[in-house]
Amino acid sequence: MQVGYRYRLYPTVEQAAALIEQMSMCRWVWNEAVALRRRAWKVEARPVGFGELCRALTVARAESAWLRAGSADCQQQAVRELCAAYGRAFQVRKSTGRAVPLPGPRRKRDGGWRTVRYTRNGHRFDSDGGLALAGVPGSVEVRWTRGLPSLPAGVTVTLDSAGRWHASFTVGVCEQALPPAGRVIGLDLGVSAALTLSDGQQIMNPRHVRRRERALARSQRALARRQRGSKNRAKARANVARQHARTADARRDFQHQATTALVRAHDVICVEDLNVKGMSASARGAVQQPGRKVRQKAGLNRAILDVGFATIRSQLAYKAVLYGRDLRVVDRWYPSSKTCSGCGQTRAKLALTERVYHCERCGLVLDRDVNAARNILAAGLAERQNGCGERIRPRPPRRAGHRSAKQKTRRATAGNPLPQGRGGSQSIQTAVPMPTSGLSLRISGSCRRTHP
Repeated sequence: MQVGYRYRLYPTVEQAAALIEQMSMCRWVWNEAVALRRRAWKVEARPVGFGELCRALTVARAESAWLRAGSADCQQQAVRELCAAYGRAFQVRKSTGRAVPLPGPRRKRDGGWRTVRYTRNGHRFDSDGGLALAGVPGSVEVRWTRGLPSLPAGVTVTLDSAGRWHASFTVGVCEQALPPAGRVIGLDLGVSAALTLSDGQQIMNPRHVRRRERALARSQRALARRQRGSKNRAKARANVARQHARTADARRDFQHQATTALVRAHDVICVEDLNVKGMSASARGAVQQPGRKVRQKAGLNRAILDVGFATIRSQLAYKAVLYGRDLRVVDRWYPSSKTCSGCGQTRAKLALTERVYHCERCGLVLDRDVNAARNILAAGLAERQNGCGERIRPRPPRRAGHRSAKQKTRRATAGNPLPQGRGGSQSIQTAVPMPTSGLSLRISGSCRRTHP
């Protein structure tokens, strides 16, 4: 599989100027390619492919000495990225039917254009560990925090808003299957506890934004006092960007440590398919129908985005493939929080303020997130097909007098068992034992069960 290894770069002033010039050329090529595609579609109603754009780039390089001074490999990569972006937009339109906006020109005031990509022929390594890039004088210093597993197929040089240079190498690695751990786990993502495991353990949310909230506010006030267009304002803007970069680095480090520990300690990981965009939507509303509790919802949205639900799931996905684990995703419409993990009864309503789940049927009293994690584990381990080979839901509804068309003997799998007596079932039956995972992170939490 293809993975990326990122390292810090420390170019000189002359090398940084050359890299920024390369990025400006790629931005110009991108904008001209966007204009050519739009003009061809508006006038002739025809699409423009990668080959025609490359021929137009060759003509432009022959007419412009400024473009010839740059790397043709980087400029062609910009054209390839534009065609890939158009392809992704058309694919989303076709699959979902939504009006996804097409790629547009890159403006100079935006930071997304400060990227330049080199293929295998556009870079090489020196004997002293430096990185030689096409169109850049000398070799750029690289801080090698770890070695590369194989020769990279390409390298991407980026300049972030905080003024830091990075080089991301695309390399191919082989899957490293870990020995069986004998454990399965269900995960419930939340705000107060970032990760809640089905065995009752909780990985608390570090709240990275709240930790740096005062420093960020102080730097933003300093930026507001500076005169527009002055050098002091540029320094204050860089200070604000550094505060945001430190927060993002701390969040990314926490996510990698948590996901790596979970993948190494469990054979099967069950997560829920969350609609993060809908969960973090604004409650402002419209002018005719203004929203309620807008500031409270804004704080909740900030906390949700601070945890990074989508990033945690994407890291679990590629690490599960890399280490030979099984990641199972439960449908987002499955009522994991409203369902009792003991007897399987589903409540009609469950307020967000109710942090302890009370079951009126079997008397289960359990932490809300732990109960949801157990249901996610049961739904993830349940069979997806019935005896006839048809797809079934995690909890199909039972009607009065309903009989299955075909009964087939199968091995025991996880699921919500039927209630046994007054107290109901006492545990989730699984084919693999579930001992305590013993993560090395800071974990807290407890759960209890009572019966009437």
